[in-house]
Amino acid sequence: MWDAGNRSERCAMSTGVLPVGPDEYTVTAHYAPIRGGSITAQQDTLAEGNAYCAAQGKRFMALDKQTVSGIMVHGNTGYSVTFRCIDAGTRLPLPTEIVEHQFKP
Repeated sequence: MWDAGNRSERCAMSTGVLPVGPDEYTVTAHYAPIRGGSITAQQDTLAEGNAYCAAQGKRFMALDKQTVSGIMVHGNTGYSVTFRCIDAGTRLPLPTEIVEHQFKP
């Protein structure tokens, strides 16, 4: 007898939150296309990063987000995010402020 519950659980993996530098973390997840592929992986990695920071009483700030391809031939099945946990009162820069800062001589 086929057990769909057990089979679908094996169609996903996550690194969990891993430290990659001082106050920087990363999490990567892969999901089989039948479980939503990179779309579900994106939802889960962002949720996991947010939960990690919230548990410390801090806010999540993504530094780098990217869709990653897996070993399957069905296209992109993964998502990775690198982030920091910042103090709750810290104001995040607006995207226009980041662009202006990058192009100032």
